[in-house]
Amino acid sequence: MADVTFNSIFITDWKNYAAINEIYAEFFPGDKPARFCISADW
Repeated sequence: MADVTFNSIFITDWKNYAAINEIYAEFFPGDKPARFCISADW
């Protein structure tokens, strides 16, 4: 995970965004890689 520089995140409901941030912080403590988050209705 130390080599990750960017993440693309696709979610179906923005209500889950806070939970995603918490999980993201667990996987990437300290300085986090850049990312974007897009809502996608599939």
